[in-house]
Amino acid sequence: MLTTLKSIAAVLLSFGLLFIANGLFNTLLGIRTRLEGFSTEVTGLIMSGYFAGLLLSAFFSTHVISRVGHIRAFAVFASVISASALFHIMFISPLAWGLIRLTSGFCIGAIVIIIESWLNEMAENKVRGQVFSIYMITTYAASGTGQLILPLADPKSFHLFTIISILFSFALIPVLMTKAKAPKQMPPARMNVAELYRTSPLALVGSFMAAITNSTFYSMAPIFTHDIGFNLQQTAYFMSAAVLGGLLLQLPVGKLSDMLDRRWVLSGVSLMVSFVSALIFFLSGKNPQVLIIMATCYGSLAFLVYSISAAHANDFTPKDKMVQTASSLLVTYGLGAIFGPILSSIIMGRFGSDKLFLWLACLSMILSIYAIYRSTKRKPVTPDQKAEFVAVAANHTATKQLLVSGKTSYNSEQKKSLDQ
Repeated sequence: MLTTLKSIAAVLLSFGLLFIANGLFNTLLGIRTRLEGFSTEVTGLIMSGYFAGLLLSAFFSTHVISRVGHIRAFAVFASVISASALFHIMFISPLAWGLIRLTSGFCIGAIVIIIESWLNEMAENKVRGQVFSIYMITTYAASGTGQLILPLADPKSFHLFTIISILFSFALIPVLMTKAKAPKQMPPARMNVAELYRTSPLALVGSFMAAITNSTFYSMAPIFTHDIGFNLQQTAYFMSAAVLGGLLLQLPVGKLSDMLDRRWVLSGVSLMVSFVSALIFFLSGKNPQVLIIMATCYGSLAFLVYSISAAHANDFTPKDKMVQTASSLLVTYGLGAIFGPILSSIIMGRFGSDKLFLWLACLSMILSIYAIYRSTKRKPVTPDQKAEFVAVAANHTATKQLLVSGKTSYNSEQKKSLDQ
């Protein structure tokens, strides 16, 4: 494992720098749209552009990667996103920002695909699970750390955008300096969302709802904190607490879902997300310290929903269709992520920013009820028939490169040994 860690250290360092910058980028833009006087609905459209870019990258970025190679593609996408940070302060208009966010999302999605391909290439099957865990920790830790840079400068000035651009540029260095061999291109998987629904309706609905709530939080929570009177430091702590909280329960709840009916686990987690969201709504405008603690609770629960939904889908998926299921889940998640900021901005614009978490509470309650309903329609799988739970990051849409290729690689080797 130590040898593997040494080989992937440069790639993880680049990835960490990217997500420190990206975590700060998303929160800063939410606040800056308020300072520029953009309406809540316009802000929702701007922020949804990022998630549209993520989804588009899953379809089209691989053409660039296969044409020029992983290292050059990484340099191209990182350079573009570094420039995009500065474009925000050069062209201040909703249309320009929407297009820049679309471009940023596309580049981040492409970079995640490149990084995950790299990790998959360098991680042997026996340590793949550990590598995936380190990767998830890096994702959440970097995104959470990025929030803490927010109070270092006035969001009205250009300084924070410059810091973001510098971090994106620095992320190039470890990858360009690494001696690790560039990964092979992974063939694209056929996607069939309709078949995913036939396989597991709850997995599809859970993935879609998780995407709506997660993208809503990342995009609109900074506006919520700004409008209820948080200062920059309090907003940074609120966002950081929620993101870092995403790490707390992944392993214990994941193991619990491996032993129990995942539908009841998903229903219970969604119910608790609804309860915590309602508490944040009722406490909004009151003690900031209490709200920051509640944000940790929210992140620790809300960011579980997609992982549980994905595991539930895998429980009913034949081994030879794992890649297709993962791809369909990603499309479903990507579509939901686009709608999240748009729907929430309409709610906030019409009823007030303080209603954000009331909206999230309603969404989570609907999912909880639907999970209970689905538990009456099909017998649960036994623990020995279940796929192993794997934590999935809640702030981007790739993750199939490492997870699925690992499973298919393992199954391929297992089949060869049986044939022999």
